[in-house]
Formats: sequence, C-alpha cells, structure tokens
Amino acid sequence: MPEPPKPEPVKPAPPTSSSTPKPNTGSTPKPSTSSPGNGGSGGNKGGVGSPSFGLGKDVKLPEVVLPPKASELYVPPVNIFFVYDEYDGDFREQATYMAEKKYRNQINQFIYVLHDEDFINGWNNLVGTRINDILLFIHGGVGHLYFYNKESMGYDDFSRLEKLNIEGRAYLLACHGGTEYEGSTIAWKFSELLHGKRVRAVVDGKVYYRSYYQIFRRWPLTKEEGAYWADFYYVRGLTSRRKLKLEGGFYKKMPWPA
Repeated sequence: MPEPPKPEPVKPAPPTSSSTPKPNTGSTPKPSTSSPGNGGSGGNKGGVGSPSFGLGKDVKLPEVVLPPKASELYVPPVNIFFVYDEYDGDFREQATYMAEKKYRNQINQFIYVLHDEDFINGWNNLVGTRINDILLFIHGGVGHLYFYNKESMGYDDFSRLEKLNIEGRAYLLACHGGTEYEGSTIAWKFSELLHGKRVRAVVDGKVYYRSYYQIFRRWPLTKEEGAYWADFYYVRGLTSRRKLKLEGGFYKKMPWPA
C-alpha cells in the first residue's frame, strides 16, 4: 500500500508591531493617574495634578506670612520735655541745654506750652507713647503750677490729667515743686499719675539756672536756706520722699541721676 502523505508543517505567522517587544531605553514609566485623589474612580475628582489631600483645583492655599523681624518691632522710648514758652525763651534755653548734656543721641520731644489747657492737652496726648523720662520746665509755687496770664493748676486740676506709663523718672523743675501744702505736694501728684515713679523736685526753694557758679551752664540750682532736692513717691495712697545729698555750696545743684 502506498504511504499516506505527510502533513505539511505549519509556518508561524510573521510578527506584527504590537507583538514585537520594544527595546529598553532606560526611561522610568509614568505613574498611573487613576490613583485616589488624582482623578481616578476611587478618590477626589479634582483632576490630574490636584492635591492628594482632598482639595479641589479651585481651592487656594493660605499664604505663608513670615513674622516681622525683631528690629521692626522695637520702638525706642522718647524723653518728653514740657517747656513753658513765653517770649523771653529762658525755659527753652534751659531745656535745650539739658537735652544736649544728658540726653544726647536719644529721641527727645519738646512740648511747648503757654496756657494750662496747652499743658493738659499735651500731657493727655501722650497716652500710649513709650516714654523714658519726663522733664517739666514750668513756673511753680507752693501747691500750684503757673502759666500765662495768671492761669494756674492746683491739686484738684490733676484729675483732668491721664495716667502715663514711663520707664524712667520725672524731673519737676518748678519752684517749690516738692514743698508741702495741705498735706501734699505737686511732686506727689505727678508721681500718682505716673504709677508711683519717682519725681525729683526742690523742697522749700526756687529753681535757678543762672549764677556766678555756672556762667555758661544752665543746670538746675536752688539757693534758699533750708532748701534741698528730693525724690517723691506715691504708691497705693502712701507718700514718701527721699532727701538727696546736696552738691555745691551756696547754690545747691540738682543731683543727677541717682
């Protein structure tokens, strides 16, 4: 019998572009965009590139505000000079001398007053100001401050003045600023307004600036017999004074600062 014919071998189909493996080019495959929070079916629908913590693409993140530098927060204190300024200008000269000798390279503010209302308004406008020292170049008498045209301020008028915070002390350079009258002094009244800060004033005497003792200087002096300089305090209704060691002879120089 003749042999049956052998089946012809099946030839493989020629390779196509989809089945041919591509050579490795070294690039990293891109991550899938169907993960939760990136527009996939399992998370936020904010779209490709939206944050993964659930905010939509139209939500703006808060701006980062840096704190100010310490130098921008610092406000230096100012020294306040109240100067009675009539037409002769003596008090202006004395205040300028003090500013140049003891407050050089500091911030000094001069408040010129003529009437009692000028002083009250100038004082009250200082509320909220960072103050070091206050110096008052004003006419005074026992229990009073004096201004132009016989205007004056007594103890009762101090109720019109606001309380101020200061870091240093006050110098009441008015005649009899520390002389006691009816159980109080002008210096104590100022200390009460300054939350108990010390106020330096003269007791039982006047204040002078011109003498043979200091021909060119304008330092505060007193010369009456028994007169002296003292610091006054008013704290919680209690008053006290500290007599200061006198400097000079017949003219007693105001000590500075201790």
